[in-house]
Amino acid sequence: MKTADTLSIHGFVSSADTGLGIGGMQVELWGTRANDYAPQPLARNRTEDSGAFGFQLRSSALAEAHSSGTLGVELRVLDEDRELLREAWELPLHGDRPLIELSIPEYALAMAPSVSRAAAGACEVQGRVRGPVPEGATAVAIIRTLS
Repeated sequence: MKTADTLSIHGFVSSADTGLGIGGMQVELWGTRANDYAPQPLARNRTEDSGAFGFQLRSSALAEAHSSGTLGVELRVLDEDRELLREAWELPLHGDRPLIELSIPEYALAMAPSVSRAAAGACEVQGRVRGPVPEGATAVAIIRTLS
């Protein structure tokens, strides 16, 4: 239940190349101002299969934010212990808050151990074999990019 003492923050984690949501990522919310900073995140949550995530923060966790009317935060997206993205946001305490959209670049997804290649982007490889194909032969495709 949302109360005056609670701040709701909602967002979405996706592949920057495909726009598809990425499930199972850990999203951490860190304070960026001196009084909001702590040696650990203010909140953490996992993305749903669709890539959606959300936080409910108590006002006691917001420190000086009440006097400024905004909350300075840093959002970090991790896969297991590997940080894939870090972004700073300034969120209003009152009125409508934006939906936070965090887009993971393809090069970062390529290093993420638990991200399925389907979430990172669908690929199709085409080719042809010249000459007779030996019985039981298989093909292997290796895709490398610099982006």
